[in-house]
Amino acid sequence: MSGILITNAKIYTMDENDSIFSSMYIEDGKIVELSNQNLIEKFSNCDIIDLNGRAVLPGFIESHMHLIEAARSMVEMDFKNVKNREDFEHALYSFSKSKEQDSWIMGSGWSEIVFGGIMPHRYDIDKVVSDKPVCLIRQDGHSLILNTKALEVLNLKDDEKVIESETVGKDEFGLTGLFYESWVFEIVGKIMEMMPDIYYEIALLRVDSELIKNGVTLVNDIMTQYPRYYNTYKRLQSEGKIKVRIIAGSLGNSKEYDEFIKLSETKSLKRSYKVFC
Repeated sequence: MSGILITNAKIYTMDENDSIFSSMYIEDGKIVELSNQNLIEKFSNCDIIDLNGRAVLPGFIESHMHLIEAARSMVEMDFKNVKNREDFEHALYSFSKSKEQDSWIMGSGWSEIVFGGIMPHRYDIDKVVSDKPVCLIRQDGHSLILNTKALEVLNLKDDEKVIESETVGKDEFGLTGLFYESWVFEIVGKIMEMMPDIYYEIALLRVDSELIKNGVTLVNDIMTQYPRYYNTYKRLQSEGKIKVRIIAGSLGNSKEYDEFIKLSETKSLKRSYKVFC
């Protein structure tokens, strides 16, 4: 018999009796026995870990998480710690050079403070990167800036709905590249549809590693409404590539809700937040 025996620990079960044990035997990833007795003789042919009185807790549950967005943050440019325009431009330029031609340059976390308190213009981004499409989401997630190349790739420059919208930035030169509120979801959604499967896989593997490393074993993702996200979760879990468990649900008022609820796993459910994978 092979396995792992944890000894000399404080193992908090968090059951109805708040039971605490000192020893735990694990085999094939499952807890076989919990005890306050010495289990070394019973499970002698195994790896023994003496925790010297340290605590063991059940896996943590992240009750509200946007898993894809968290995954994207692991592979996209993070501007949260950028304090001035010079550093912003240097970071954006360096990041863009690390990407292949025609790749999307995605980032988040910027604030207009970097631009002297004034919201940026697409020309500010063009000055740094003009040969690749750029999409940078503001730190609050309610606005983003696109460069001219991105407007062209997304066919937004002559879109009447865009031109007439009150939540799209415009000036005497046309579109400023700034988009607000519902446009953020729509534009990011369009960009994500263009991304290859390997982009999602790399991003999800990285966030999975961080979650497990920090003891998070289950996440509740309330924005899995894109069937591609859901199917990617299912595939990576079935292949054993990601370890975190996922509760997948869709925003009830999103335009993708109907697509999500038609998935084979969800057809019989009345409320999509009950989907487990």
